[in-house]
Amino acid sequence: MKLKGKVALITGGGKGMGRAIGLAFATEGADIVVNDLDYSNAEKVADEIQSLGRQALANGADVSDSQAVDSMIKQAVIRAALETGAIITAEEHTIIGGLGGAVAEVLADAGIGVSFKRIGFPDVYSDIGPPRELLSRYGLDTDGIIGGVREVLQKKASRGSRLA
Repeated sequence: MKLKGKVALITGGGKGMGRAIGLAFATEGADIVVNDLDYSNAEKVADEIQSLGRQALANGADVSDSQAVDSMIKQAVIRAALETGAIITAEEHTIIGGLGGAVAEVLADAGIGVSFKRIGFPDVYSDIGPPRELLSRYGLDTDGIIGGVREVLQKKASRGSRLA
């Protein structure tokens, strides 16, 4: 269980890629905050994750609504940062001005220093191609995201973090 003792916040986690990533992370031992516009979908996935023996919290927030993001961050991300010492965000769009930036601001404002990584499309002109290939190229497929998690955990270990 490579992610035992870690907490992941998955936006768009109520179906599709977000659901698959949440279940994959849970299988690797992570506890999951499942966020989705449709709270009932988030609840269903949280139930699936709990059936795997992991803790899961359902959240229904629109990540394009800054007040909803603020609430979500206050409920899940700060707690996860304090408990684990590491935060990774994954967004299926540019990393500029998205969830990762909002999380970074909250961590900075709260004075919480943790290993942190934003996974998403960099601020460059992106290639054109089949979605599956693009997700893989930019590290947004399951392997890329798990690789990002490993990178952050290695950084955390090299810092000698005393947090969980």
